[in-house]
Amino acid sequence: MKFTFTCGHIEDIRVTSKDHMLEMKGYAASNKCSTCTKIDLAAAPRKEQLTLPKLTGTEKQVAWAEQIREKVIQQREAVLEKMQSIKPTSILLEGKAYLAGYIAHQLDQFIETEADAATWIDTFKTLTSQYTKHPDWVNVIGGMIQRSGLFGLDMDDINFLHFVAKEGQR
Repeated sequence: MKFTFTCGHIEDIRVTSKDHMLEMKGYAASNKCSTCTKIDLAAAPRKEQLTLPKLTGTEKQVAWAEQIREKVIQQREAVLEKMQSIKPTSILLEGKAYLAGYIAHQLDQFIETEADAATWIDTFKTLTSQYTKHPDWVNVIGGMIQRSGLFGLDMDDINFLHFVAKEGQR
């Protein structure tokens, strides 16, 4: 079903019920479309210092997750630099320069809100693996792709991250 958002853009959204349709009508009437929302977020300044929540889980999980979280924090600027340095050649990614800034904000939000040690481990365990063959920034991107729902990423975002990981290692 097509919905017109406050920015004037129209998006075709699959609705699953009458209640969902009414919910989406209300949402569209008071919000920008997903692309405009991403562009706004990408343009917003990023925090230099992130506020970290206390991790929860077993003592071993928390210790491992703290190591992982520290590596992710160390790699967040490298991930952004790689995303910004890649020029998308795919027709699917043309005109989407805002994706790097948007995805960086999503990573920052995850860092500042995720308190479950098991989630950190499941998402980024390759960062502490002795068998990994990729640079840490690629492992961060890989975790974001595999657990894209945690980061609010759609197919455009995932395709972009795949492209960055592939091209950035050349």
